[in-house]
Amino acid sequence: MNIAEITEKALRFSPDEPVSKVSSAMYRERKTEALVFDGGNYLGMFTARDLVKRRINDPDKIKLANLKSIVKKVKPFSPDSDPLEIIQYILTNGYSSVPFKKGDEYGIITKLGLLKLVPKSTYSGKTASDVAKYPQCISLGDSIAVAKSMLRQMGLFRLVITDEKSRADGIVDALDLLNTIISRERASLGELSGDTIKLDEVLASSPRIKQSDFIKVAPDTGLDDIVKRMVKTKEPVAIVQTDKLEGMITPSDILSLYIPPQEGVLVNITGQQEEDPFIKTVIDEELTHFASKVGKTLPIQEIRIDIDRKESEGGKVKYGINAKLITEKGMFFADDFAWDVTKALRGVIHKLEREVEKKIGKERVYGRSPGSIT
Repeated sequence: MNIAEITEKALRFSPDEPVSKVSSAMYRERKTEALVFDGGNYLGMFTARDLVKRRINDPDKIKLANLKSIVKKVKPFSPDSDPLEIIQYILTNGYSSVPFKKGDEYGIITKLGLLKLVPKSTYSGKTASDVAKYPQCISLGDSIAVAKSMLRQMGLFRLVITDEKSRADGIVDALDLLNTIISRERASLGELSGDTIKLDEVLASSPRIKQSDFIKVAPDTGLDDIVKRMVKTKEPVAIVQTDKLEGMITPSDILSLYIPPQEGVLVNITGQQEEDPFIKTVIDEELTHFASKVGKTLPIQEIRIDIDRKESEGGKVKYGINAKLITEKGMFFADDFAWDVTKALRGVIHKLEREVEKKIGKERVYGRSPGSIT
């Protein structure tokens, strides 16, 4: 099997199409990414997560052209591309799929499709407990507003809904939440046409939002079996022990096993494509300094940074940064906004510092003379 054989049909939109139509199509087709074309010219790709992060009051009137910063200039891969290169790109940038081009034809390559190209020897002999991570969760009584806020602030794609006994009851992801910005005329959440959806009054456990179908396996289940079921059903996998949620496995967890081990801290940065080389260098230096400081006493597994550019009518750009710090002591989240990307980044770093300090103590992180990164 080769790259062309795992390619799927892509959703295509023009800049003039309303967000209501875009959201409806992505939700219906369960496509996490879509391509944008101006006539026959490919402009880029955007994600369902980017749409959900935006506050869109009138999805029938707001067009993709009004949300310029969500369309990223992602270069399509070709039939000759190395699968390892595609996997690294997807994992680094936090995408679920990327564009593919063969001749004049465009498609998408998904993480589930890439699983078919990963040699079985990569995961054979390993079990669910070897790769599972505990996910971010919300309770049955939390509202859609809470779910949407968590996805926006933490840069997540999905949340697990748990009951009072920590049992996995369902899953809600960015595609499910597209239902909250679909046109009222397209009937969403069961309200009558024209009604206003009050997100804080609709529970995340609503059948119209929650995914109830997902795979449940024991911690000692082999990854061979899990991958087969994941590819066949296209459903996420929950690890349960005596009905209690122990973790989750996604295609990313399997694909990560195929990536050669790297020294140092893995840093994933999305949304900096349009920044000049000097700014990119400053961002790298700030994160390297932060990782060096904190990593001395708190082993860091990964740092994820999502940069969101919002251009005002006057052409000025405001930056929003969401950050996730993954460590042996758990995950830490922070966000910040500023007209300067480096200022927003320093704000995020400062907030992460404070969260780490709360967890393990200031002196243990920075020694006797703690100080903020400047």
